[in-house]
Parts: sequence; structure tokens; C-alpha cells
Amino acid sequence: MSGYVPKIGKVTKPPRTYQFESAKLDMLSFCTSPVEITGLGCSEFSTHATGFFWKHNDQSYLVTNWHVLTGLNPLTGERNSKALIPESVHFFCSTLSSADDNPSLFAPTRKRCRVELYQSDRARWYQHPNFEDERIDIAAIPLENVCRVDDACHVNQYGFQKLFHMVGGDVLIVGYPLGSYDGWMVPIWKRGSLATEPLVQIDDKPMFLVDAATTEGMSGSPMFRRVFGPAALADNSMKLDAVVTTEFVGVYAGNLMSSELGRINVGYGWYGRLVDEIVTAKIQGNSDIFETTR
Repeated sequence: MSGYVPKIGKVTKPPRTYQFESAKLDMLSFCTSPVEITGLGCSEFSTHATGFFWKHNDQSYLVTNWHVLTGLNPLTGERNSKALIPESVHFFCSTLSSADDNPSLFAPTRKRCRVELYQSDRARWYQHPNFEDERIDIAAIPLENVCRVDDACHVNQYGFQKLFHMVGGDVLIVGYPLGSYDGWMVPIWKRGSLATEPLVQIDDKPMFLVDAATTEGMSGSPMFRRVFGPAALADNSMKLDAVVTTEFVGVYAGNLMSSELGRINVGYGWYGRLVDEIVTAKIQGNSDIFETTR
């Protein structure tokens, strides 16, 4: 029996009463987007994941997992369980406009955009220059001539600071585990924790493990560490007057079809610094590394 699933982000009228009148919108919620995947020969999207917007040299990018755009597990070469061969992606770019009755209040709008994943048999996305050695599960699609994303809606335009980290520290995974997004399309902020020592890479790859109960739709989510109140910073100083301090730490990749990890609710997070390395190197994507065919 299925229950009621609300339309998350649907905003058509002001609240009847305000419970959280002193709350503030977090711009990071509008730096994310559902990513709808259309398979080869399919007329409608077959599955969904999460992506987020990044800016480099005045170019906007949609960042998500490599496995979302290829349908392949980058660590094993296995096709995903739905046997989907991705052909195009739909996403929803964010723009901000002032409310007519309050110019200081910005209201987000979402515009559906589509990108074909291949043009003349060449992949449209970029992957990490060390992909063949480390199988880094992050990809970035340049959005030039596709859509305009407001500056404030790029993750790396947020005012981050480097925090002090230890195993067990909270991690926030921001994405779309449900297909019920609508309107403003605000994501769900899922809380997890660093499940492995952050100084120790997993399997000699730039990734860490996260203890979090997530679903397939969270693949490609940005991951943040956040401290409310006084915060210990990476340089061993204390930020005493802070309300909230945030750091972008990674890109969530789920459990990459590992039944062992899935059973204990543990997934992979790839280092956040890899995103800048991808958009700087601009290495064309390649889904044929495992000698598969599209």
C-alpha cells in the first residue's frame, strides 16, 4: 500500500501561519537540481539522480556522477541494474527574481533544460584526467548555450571555510531521493557521518565512506560539513562568533551497487577538490573504457 508523498518545493501561495518566521533560505538548496536520465530509445525519462551547478572561468557546469551519465559502475564496468544506456539528461536550472511586494526577498524559479550526452559520437561531459587510474565517479557537463544559471546558484560561489575534521563528524548530503520534486524543487538534506578516517583514502582512491541512509536518487549530490555556533577551523583556530560555518567536502556516489555496503547503509564520497580539477583539465568523457557499446 502506497502512502501520501508530498510535492516537495511546490509553492503557490503564502503560508497561512508562520512557524519558522525567523528562518532563512539556504542558497545551497538552489545550487542543486534533479537530473532526469532518458535512455537510448526511450521517449520519457527512466530514472533520476542529483546534480549541482559549478562555475569556472565564467562557464557554468552541471556536476553529477560519471555513473549517472554512462549507466556504468566506474569501479567494475558493470551496467546498472536497470540496464539503462543514457542518451540525454534533463535538469532544472535556477534563477532568482525579486518579489513584487518585497524587493529584498528573492524567489527562485526553475527552468527545464535538456542536454544530449553525445554529439557526433563525442561525449558532451568532462571527466577527471586520472579517471583511467582512479575511476573517479564525477563528471561535469558545460552549460554554454544550454541555460543561464544565476551566480548565486553555483555551489562554489558560497562562502565556505575549511573546518577541522575527524571521523564521526556530521556530513550533509543534499539531493533528491524522491521523484516528487516540484515548484522551487528544494532538495532534501540527509544527515550522515564520516565513516572512515578522513586522512586515509579508500583503496588508494580520493574518496571516503559515509554512514547514511540514502537511495539511488541521491547519486551526484553535493556533500557539506556544517557546524552551528562556534566552529573549530582547519588551522586550529576557533570561529567564536559564527552562526553557521560550512565547507563543501565531496560528491556522493551511493554504494556503487555494492550489496555489502548497501546492507550497512554506507556509501562513497569523492573529494570535493576533484570538481575544480575536472573543469580545469576539460578531458572529454569516455564511456567506452570498458569496451562497451552505446
